Amino acid sequence: MAVAANVSQLENLCCHELSPSRKRLLRKFSPHRYPQRWLFINAIVLIWSIILLSNIVGTRNDNNENDERTTVELEYLVYNFGTSAIWALEVGLNIFDYTDTKEEGVEHSLLEQPAHSITDASETIPLWIEFSLAVYFVIDSAAVVFHLTRKEVHHLANGMLLDVVINMLAYFYLVYRQFVDWRKSNLMALSQNEHTDAEAECKGVFISYINYDGQVKRSESDEYVVITNDSNSSIDISGYSVLDINHHGTPDETEGNKFTFPYATVLTPGESVRIYTNEIHAESGGYSFRSKKAIWNNNGGKGVLKDRVGKEISKFVYP
Repeated sequence: MAVAANVSQLENLCCHELSPSRKRLLRKFSPHRYPQRWLFINAIVLIWSIILLSNIVGTRNDNNENDERTTVELEYLVYNFGTSAIWALEVGLNIFDYTDTKEEGVEHSLLEQPAHSITDASETIPLWIEFSLAVYFVIDSAAVVFHLTRKEVHHLANGMLLDVVINMLAYFYLVYRQFVDWRKSNLMALSQNEHTDAEAECKGVFISYINYDGQVKRSESDEYVVITNDSNSSIDISGYSVLDINHHGTPDETEGNKFTFPYATVLTPGESVRIYTNEIHAESGGYSFRSKKAIWNNNGGKGVLKDRVGKEISKFVYP
Protein backbone atom coordinates (compact mmCIF):
# COMPACT_ATOMS: atom_id res chain seq x y z
CA MET A 1 0.00 0.00 0.00
CA ALA A 2 2.83 2.38 0.89
CA VAL A 3 4.53 1.68 -2.46
CA ALA A 4 1.32 2.38 -4.36
CA ALA A 5 0.89 5.65 -2.45
CA ASN A 6 4.45 6.71 -3.31
CA VAL A 7 3.83 5.86 -6.98
CA SER A 8 0.67 7.96 -6.94
CA GLN A 9 2.66 10.92 -5.53
CA LEU A 10 5.26 10.52 -8.29
CA GLU A 11 2.48 10.55 -10.89
CA ASN A 12 1.06 13.76 -9.43
CA LEU A 13 4.51 15.36 -9.52
CA CYS A 14 5.19 14.26 -13.12
CA CYS A 15 1.95 15.07 -14.84
CA HIS A 16 -0.55 17.21 -12.93
CA GLU A 17 1.51 20.41 -13.14
CA LEU A 18 1.85 20.29 -16.93
CA SER A 19 -0.27 22.57 -19.10
CA PRO A 20 -2.67 20.96 -21.65
CA SER A 21 -0.45 22.09 -24.56
CA ARG A 22 2.64 20.45 -23.01
CA LYS A 23 0.68 17.29 -22.35
CA ARG A 24 -0.37 17.20 -26.02
CA LEU A 25 3.26 17.64 -27.04
CA LEU A 26 4.48 14.81 -24.79
CA ARG A 27 1.62 12.57 -25.92
CA LYS A 28 2.88 12.87 -29.49
CA PHE A 29 5.97 10.87 -28.51
CA SER A 30 4.19 8.11 -26.60
CA PRO A 31 5.69 4.73 -27.62
CA HIS A 32 2.31 3.08 -27.07
CA ARG A 33 0.18 5.59 -28.95
CA TYR A 34 2.60 6.18 -31.82
CA PRO A 35 4.62 2.97 -32.33
CA GLN A 36 5.67 4.05 -35.84
CA ARG A 37 7.88 6.81 -34.40
CA TRP A 38 9.61 4.51 -31.96
CA LEU A 39 9.82 1.87 -34.65
CA PHE A 40 12.01 4.31 -36.58
CA ILE A 41 14.11 5.24 -33.52
CA ASN A 42 14.69 1.64 -32.47
CA ALA A 43 15.45 0.61 -36.05
CA ILE A 44 18.27 3.20 -36.03
CA VAL A 45 19.59 1.73 -32.76
CA LEU A 46 19.41 -1.75 -34.29
CA ILE A 47 21.46 -0.60 -37.29
CA TRP A 48 23.92 1.03 -34.89
CA SER A 49 24.19 -2.28 -33.00
CA ILE A 50 24.89 -4.22 -36.20
CA ILE A 51 27.58 -1.76 -37.32
CA LEU A 52 29.22 -1.82 -33.87
CA LEU A 53 29.12 -5.63 -33.77
CA SER A 54 30.84 -5.85 -37.16
CA ASN A 55 33.53 -3.43 -35.94
CA ILE A 56 34.08 -5.47 -32.78
CA VAL A 57 34.37 -8.73 -34.73
CA GLY A 58 36.80 -7.03 -37.12
CA THR A 59 39.17 -6.07 -34.29
CA ARG A 60 38.58 -9.07 -32.01
CA ASN A 61 41.77 -10.92 -32.97
CA ASP A 62 43.95 -7.86 -32.52
CA ASN A 63 45.39 -8.07 -29.00
CA ASN A 64 47.52 -4.94 -29.33
CA GLU A 65 46.34 -1.74 -27.73
CA ASN A 66 46.28 0.07 -31.01
CA ASP A 67 44.25 3.10 -31.96
CA GLU A 68 41.74 1.09 -33.99
CA ARG A 69 40.84 -1.19 -31.10
CA THR A 70 40.66 1.71 -28.65
CA THR A 71 38.31 3.57 -31.02
CA VAL A 72 35.95 0.58 -31.23
CA GLU A 73 35.97 0.11 -27.46
CA LEU A 74 35.26 3.80 -26.92
CA GLU A 75 32.43 3.57 -29.45
CA TYR A 76 31.03 0.66 -27.41
CA LEU A 77 31.05 2.73 -24.20
CA VAL A 78 29.32 5.63 -25.97
CA TYR A 79 26.84 3.11 -27.38
CA ASN A 80 26.07 1.95 -23.82
CA PHE A 81 25.33 5.53 -22.79
CA GLY A 82 23.19 6.24 -25.87
CA THR A 83 21.06 3.11 -25.63
CA SER A 84 20.55 3.62 -21.88
CA ALA A 85 19.37 7.19 -22.49
CA ILE A 86 16.94 6.07 -25.22
CA TRP A 87 15.64 3.32 -22.93
CA ALA A 88 15.05 5.80 -20.08
CA LEU A 89 13.23 8.21 -22.43
CA GLU A 90 11.01 5.49 -23.86
CA VAL A 91 10.00 4.14 -20.45
CA GLY A 92 9.51 7.66 -19.09
CA LEU A 93 7.11 8.53 -21.91
CA ASN A 94 5.21 5.30 -21.30
CA ILE A 95 4.81 6.28 -17.64
CA PHE A 96 3.48 9.67 -18.70
CA ASP A 97 1.07 7.97 -21.10
CA TYR A 98 -0.35 5.84 -18.28
CA THR A 99 -0.66 8.62 -15.71
CA ASP A 100 -1.94 11.24 -18.15
CA THR A 101 -4.60 8.87 -19.49
CA LYS A 102 -5.72 7.98 -15.97
CA GLU A 103 -5.99 11.64 -15.08
CA GLU A 104 -7.85 12.97 -18.12
CA GLY A 105 -9.60 9.97 -19.64
CA VAL A 106 -8.70 11.21 -23.11
CA GLU A 107 -10.28 9.37 -26.02
CA HIS A 108 -7.74 7.69 -28.24
CA SER A 109 -7.08 8.90 -31.75
CA LEU A 110 -7.54 6.87 -34.89
CA LEU A 111 -3.96 7.84 -35.65
CA GLU A 112 -2.73 6.20 -32.47
CA GLN A 113 -3.08 3.04 -30.41
CA PRO A 114 -5.87 2.91 -27.76
CA ALA A 115 -5.00 4.54 -24.45
CA HIS A 116 -3.86 2.41 -21.52
CA SER A 117 -6.52 1.20 -19.12
CA ILE A 118 -5.53 1.93 -15.50
CA THR A 119 -7.51 0.67 -12.50
CA ASP A 120 -4.93 1.04 -9.71
CA ALA A 121 -1.75 3.06 -9.11
CA SER A 122 0.19 -0.14 -8.40
CA GLU A 123 -0.12 -1.10 -12.07
CA THR A 124 2.56 1.45 -12.93
CA ILE A 125 5.04 0.08 -10.35
CA PRO A 126 6.85 -2.18 -12.91
CA LEU A 127 7.28 0.83 -15.19
CA TRP A 128 8.70 2.92 -12.37
CA ILE A 129 11.13 0.13 -11.48
CA GLU A 130 12.22 -0.15 -15.14
CA PHE A 131 12.57 3.63 -15.36
CA SER A 132 14.72 3.69 -12.19
CA LEU A 133 17.01 1.02 -13.65
CA ALA A 134 17.26 2.92 -16.94
CA VAL A 135 18.17 6.16 -15.14
CA TYR A 136 20.80 4.31 -13.10
CA PHE A 137 22.41 2.89 -16.26
CA VAL A 138 22.35 6.33 -17.90
CA ILE A 139 24.17 7.89 -14.94
CA ASP A 140 26.60 4.98 -14.66
CA SER A 141 27.44 4.91 -18.38
CA ALA A 142 27.76 8.71 -18.48
CA ALA A 143 30.23 8.60 -15.60
CA VAL A 144 32.23 5.96 -17.48
CA VAL A 145 32.28 7.81 -20.80
CA PHE A 146 33.30 11.20 -19.37
CA HIS A 147 36.01 9.95 -17.00
CA LEU A 148 38.16 7.66 -19.11
CA THR A 149 41.86 7.01 -19.53
CA ARG A 150 43.32 4.81 -22.25
CA LYS A 151 43.82 1.87 -19.85
CA GLU A 152 40.30 2.21 -18.48
CA VAL A 153 38.86 1.96 -21.98
CA HIS A 154 40.29 -1.55 -22.40
CA HIS A 155 39.25 -2.61 -18.93
CA LEU A 156 35.68 -1.30 -19.08
CA ALA A 157 35.06 -2.62 -22.59
CA ASN A 158 35.58 -6.26 -21.53
CA GLY A 159 32.65 -8.46 -22.60
CA MET A 160 31.46 -5.95 -25.16
CA LEU A 161 30.93 -8.61 -27.88
CA LEU A 162 28.38 -10.56 -25.84
CA ASP A 163 26.73 -7.35 -24.62
CA VAL A 164 26.25 -5.97 -28.14
CA VAL A 165 24.90 -9.33 -29.41
CA ILE A 166 22.31 -9.38 -26.62
CA ASN A 167 21.36 -5.76 -27.29
CA MET A 168 21.06 -6.43 -31.02
CA LEU A 169 18.71 -9.39 -30.44
CA ALA A 170 16.65 -7.30 -28.01
CA TYR A 171 16.27 -4.52 -30.57
CA PHE A 172 15.35 -7.03 -33.27
CA TYR A 173 12.44 -8.10 -31.06
CA LEU A 174 11.56 -4.50 -30.15
CA VAL A 175 11.45 -3.38 -33.79
CA TYR A 176 9.34 -6.42 -34.69
CA ARG A 177 6.89 -5.77 -31.85
CA GLN A 178 6.50 -2.09 -32.72
CA PHE A 179 6.05 -2.92 -36.40
CA VAL A 180 3.17 -5.24 -35.43
CA ASP A 181 1.65 -2.51 -33.21
CA TRP A 182 1.97 0.02 -36.02
CA ARG A 183 0.22 -2.30 -38.49
CA LYS A 184 -2.52 -2.95 -35.95
CA SER A 185 -3.11 0.78 -35.38
CA ASN A 186 -3.32 1.40 -39.14
CA LEU A 187 -5.90 -1.36 -39.57
CA MET A 188 -7.87 0.06 -36.67
CA ALA A 189 -7.84 3.50 -38.28
CA LEU A 190 -9.13 2.15 -41.60
CA SER A 191 -11.93 0.10 -40.04
CA GLN A 192 -13.25 2.74 -37.58
CA ASN A 193 -12.56 6.05 -39.32
CA GLU A 194 -16.07 6.86 -40.56
CA HIS A 195 -17.76 5.79 -37.33
CA THR A 196 -15.59 7.94 -35.09
CA ASP A 197 -15.78 11.00 -37.35
CA ALA A 198 -19.59 10.85 -37.28
CA GLU A 199 -19.43 10.50 -33.49
CA ALA A 200 -17.19 13.57 -33.20
CA GLU A 201 -19.60 15.58 -35.34
CA CYS A 202 -22.47 14.83 -32.96
CA LYS A 203 -20.41 15.76 -29.93
CA GLY A 204 -19.89 19.31 -31.09
CA VAL A 205 -16.47 20.22 -32.51
CA PHE A 206 -17.20 23.36 -34.52
CA ILE A 207 -15.97 26.75 -35.72
CA SER A 208 -17.20 29.17 -33.07
CA TYR A 209 -15.70 32.44 -34.33
CA ILE A 210 -13.60 34.03 -37.08
CA ASN A 211 -11.75 37.28 -36.48
CA TYR A 212 -11.67 38.41 -40.11
CA ASP A 213 -10.71 42.09 -39.57
CA GLY A 214 -7.17 42.19 -38.21
CA GLN A 215 -5.18 45.16 -36.96
CA VAL A 216 -1.93 44.32 -38.77
CA LYS A 217 -1.94 46.18 -42.07
CA ARG A 218 -1.74 44.34 -45.40
CA SER A 219 -0.78 40.87 -44.13
CA GLU A 220 -3.46 40.84 -41.35
CA SER A 221 -1.39 38.17 -39.60
CA ASP A 222 -3.34 38.62 -36.34
CA GLU A 223 -6.61 37.30 -37.79
CA TYR A 224 -7.70 33.91 -36.51
CA VAL A 225 -10.38 31.22 -36.51
CA VAL A 226 -11.57 29.56 -33.29
CA ILE A 227 -12.31 25.82 -32.99
CA THR A 228 -14.34 24.81 -29.92
CA ASN A 229 -15.32 21.54 -28.28
CA ASP A 230 -18.66 22.12 -26.51
CA SER A 231 -19.17 18.44 -25.63
CA ASN A 232 -18.72 16.76 -22.27
CA SER A 233 -15.75 14.62 -23.33
CA SER A 234 -12.31 15.12 -24.82
CA ILE A 235 -12.11 14.72 -28.61
CA ASP A 236 -9.06 14.00 -30.73
CA ILE A 237 -9.11 16.26 -33.81
CA SER A 238 -5.80 15.05 -35.25
CA GLY A 239 -6.00 15.24 -39.04
CA TYR A 240 -8.97 17.63 -39.05
CA SER A 241 -8.56 20.62 -41.36
CA VAL A 242 -9.73 24.24 -41.47
CA LEU A 243 -10.23 25.98 -44.82
CA ASP A 244 -11.37 29.36 -46.04
CA ILE A 245 -13.99 29.46 -48.80
CA ASN A 246 -14.61 32.23 -51.35
CA HIS A 247 -11.02 33.40 -50.92
CA HIS A 248 -10.63 37.08 -51.86
CA GLY A 249 -14.24 37.30 -52.97
CA THR A 250 -14.22 34.80 -55.84
CA PRO A 251 -17.76 34.19 -57.14
CA ASP A 252 -17.60 30.38 -56.95
CA GLU A 253 -17.06 28.36 -53.79
CA THR A 254 -13.38 27.54 -54.05
CA GLU A 255 -11.09 26.38 -51.27
CA GLY A 256 -8.29 28.72 -50.28
CA ASN A 257 -5.76 28.19 -47.50
CA LYS A 258 -5.80 24.98 -45.49
CA PHE A 259 -4.60 24.15 -41.98
CA THR A 260 -4.43 20.55 -40.72
CA PHE A 261 -4.21 19.74 -37.02
CA PRO A 262 -1.13 17.64 -36.15
CA TYR A 263 -1.07 14.27 -34.41
CA ALA A 264 -2.30 14.09 -30.80
CA THR A 265 -4.34 17.30 -30.94
CA VAL A 266 -7.00 16.75 -28.27
CA LEU A 267 -9.64 19.28 -27.24
CA THR A 268 -10.85 18.85 -23.68
CA PRO A 269 -14.50 19.65 -22.79
CA GLY A 270 -15.17 23.33 -23.37
CA GLU A 271 -11.67 23.98 -24.72
CA SER A 272 -11.05 26.29 -27.68
CA VAL A 273 -7.97 26.81 -29.83
CA ARG A 274 -7.11 29.48 -32.38
CA ILE A 275 -5.45 29.15 -35.75
CA TYR A 276 -3.83 32.47 -36.63
CA THR A 277 -3.04 33.64 -40.13
CA ASN A 278 0.67 34.08 -39.42
CA GLU A 279 1.26 34.42 -35.69
CA ILE A 280 2.07 31.95 -32.92
CA HIS A 281 0.25 32.27 -29.57
CA ALA A 282 1.05 29.34 -27.28
CA GLU A 283 -1.69 30.27 -24.81
CA SER A 284 -4.36 29.54 -27.44
CA GLY A 285 -2.80 26.39 -28.91
CA GLY A 286 0.14 27.76 -30.91
CA TYR A 287 -1.41 27.00 -34.32
CA SER A 288 -0.93 29.07 -37.49
CA PHE A 289 -1.66 28.90 -41.23
CA ARG A 290 1.78 30.49 -41.70
CA SER A 291 0.37 32.51 -44.58
CA LYS A 292 2.26 35.64 -45.61
CA LYS A 293 -0.94 37.01 -47.14
CA ALA A 294 -4.32 37.81 -45.57
CA ILE A 295 -6.74 34.86 -45.54
CA TRP A 296 -10.13 36.04 -44.29
CA ASN A 297 -11.85 38.48 -46.67
CA ASN A 298 -13.24 41.59 -44.99
CA ASN A 299 -16.11 41.59 -47.51
CA GLY A 300 -17.33 38.23 -46.25
CA GLY A 301 -16.73 34.54 -46.75
CA LYS A 302 -16.93 31.20 -45.04
CA GLY A 303 -14.71 29.02 -42.89
CA VAL A 304 -15.08 25.23 -43.01
CA LEU A 305 -13.97 22.49 -40.63
CA LYS A 306 -13.48 19.03 -42.16
CA ASP A 307 -12.77 15.67 -40.57
CA ARG A 308 -9.93 13.28 -41.48
CA VAL A 309 -11.69 11.92 -44.55
CA GLY A 310 -12.63 15.38 -45.86
CA LYS A 311 -16.26 15.46 -44.69
CA GLU A 312 -17.53 18.90 -43.72
CA ILE A 313 -18.61 18.92 -40.06
CA SER A 314 -18.86 22.66 -39.37
CA LYS A 315 -19.01 25.97 -41.22
CA PHE A 316 -18.97 29.59 -40.16
CA VAL A 317 -20.29 32.32 -42.49
CA TYR A 318 -19.14 35.88 -41.90
CA PRO A 319 -19.63 38.82 -41.51
